[in-house]
Amino acid sequence: MNDPFVEVLPTGRMFHNDVGSGDVMSPRVRRTDRPLLLLDFDGTLCVGHGPVLAYGEAAFVGLPDRDRCAATAALEDFLARADDPDSDIRSDDPPDGYVMVARLAQQLGRAALQAAYAASRARMAAEGLGVRASPGAHELLDETADVCERVLITNAPASGIAETLARIGVSDRLDQVVVGAGKPASLPELLAGLLGGTDRATMRRVYSVGDFWSNDLAVPHELGAFTAYVTAHPSDHPADALVRDLAGVRPHVQAWLDGLTPARTAPARTADARTTGAAGPLGAR
Repeated sequence: MNDPFVEVLPTGRMFHNDVGSGDVMSPRVRRTDRPLLLLDFDGTLCVGHGPVLAYGEAAFVGLPDRDRCAATAALEDFLARADDPDSDIRSDDPPDGYVMVARLAQQLGRAALQAAYAASRARMAAEGLGVRASPGAHELLDETADVCERVLITNAPASGIAETLARIGVSDRLDQVVVGAGKPASLPELLAGLLGGTDRATMRRVYSVGDFWSNDLAVPHELGAFTAYVTAHPSDHPADALVRDLAGVRPHVQAWLDGLTPARTAPARTADARTTGAAGPLGAR
């Protein structure tokens, strides 16, 4: 298989890592005529709170002792509530743990937070930090291998990505990987590069899966793609499916491929509205 990795630089320029730093092209994702299965990394393809806890640990060390203890407790409480479908989501809750860390340690400034994040990714590369493939990930990627272009697009930098994908057994199950992507702003250009255009008819060939609505799914949804939102909670976001993990995505992707796609007109708003097994109009859990 061709080396799947693409790096998107802060300027928006992109490199295949097998091209070399002197060969700049925009964009260098590979165009495909196959249906596009689009996946996020943290919280979607791979799960486990180790990396965000490591980020918090590295960031909070710069806080006064009392603030450090409070920040650690607040992060742990947020992550526990995010995992618990019976817990309440608060109106001021951030969309994920990384945003929570940045909020709790914002007094340290951007440079300190960037350094803490880099340290946590280095630890993820070296130690794994308990990261594992989402339930159903291997099956989803294997089932779509012959029919879909399986593309991972993440805002995370390259550090730790290759090591983690290898560790969780998905390196050879992805066709393209984009790191440091700058979602959501970069998505229209990336999708145009992958598909040759983003008109609504073309975008029906896209199924996008993610756990951060505004970063991962809002743009594909607006362009006409199908979307699955990975969450433990009811949501007002207009996703085609609400799912707990990639096992829950599988029947929806199969229905999409079969042309029996979930309804776009009635997004799930309560846990009771979800299906619990076979593909239905709103996400199997």
